[in-house]
Parts: sequence; C-alpha cells; structure tokens
Amino acid sequence: MVERDEVEGTIHLRELVQDAQEFGSDDEFMVSRVFFDLEVDTRMFRGLHADLKQVVGSQFEDEAIQVTGPVGYTGPHPVNQKSFQDAVRRYFLRFIGPNATSGILLVNSKNIRMRDNRFALPVSEPIDIDRLNPLGGGW
Repeated sequence: MVERDEVEGTIHLRELVQDAQEFGSDDEFMVSRVFFDLEVDTRMFRGLHADLKQVVGSQFEDEAIQVTGPVGYTGPHPVNQKSFQDAVRRYFLRFIGPNATSGILLVNSKNIRMRDNRFALPVSEPIDIDRLNPLGGGW
C-alpha cells in the first residue's frame, strides 16, 4: 500500500475582523484576523484563527498581505503553507480591495484606513494538508 503525500483538508472560514488594534494594528501595520475551523480527514479543529498583516497605506494586493499560520491548530499533520495562505487571502480580499464582492470595494484608493470592520460569511474550501513534510513547508 502506498501512503499518500497529502491528506484531505477543508478550511471553514467564518469571520474577518479588519484592522483591529486589539490584534496588533498600529501606525505602521494593519492587522486583521480571520476566524475558521479546520477539517483534517474526519477530525474537526474548531475556534482557530490567523492574522493578516499589511503595511499601512499599501495597496490591497494579495502578495502584500502576510498571513500567519493557523493559531490553535494541534492536528497530526502540518497544514501546507501556500494552500492555507492562499485560502485566507482570498477570504480577506472577498471583503476588502479592488475585487471585493461582499464588502468594501476600493478602486484606485490610497492611504485608506478603516478600523474594526467585521464581516461574517461562511465559506468552505479544500486546502492541502501534508502527510509527509521533510522540508518543513507547513505548520
């Protein structure tokens, strides 16, 4: 029997709080937090979050947004960093930026600062969970 390199995973995104001081926002960085549950194989890990950090005044482009790992995740397999970060960025950009579909549409805007906006919309999507991770590319 050949063991798969990846395990099935689904991220269940629930809520975004944008640019909140309680999460570390200051005059230099905007810090937002995404709340979610993570399903790995048949186990559900609830009440997790990740922080998104962005330089104040920068464009709302997904590459300019740093995403932390899944805080509180204690699963048996590491979450694939790229897959996880991409899912969290997409969720953030659904609400904020030039392509927002459910929140605040910003087009050709500079030096915009909006604090403590809360968006709640359940979205689930598959993500990669690494079974074998010799290079440390996951959390």
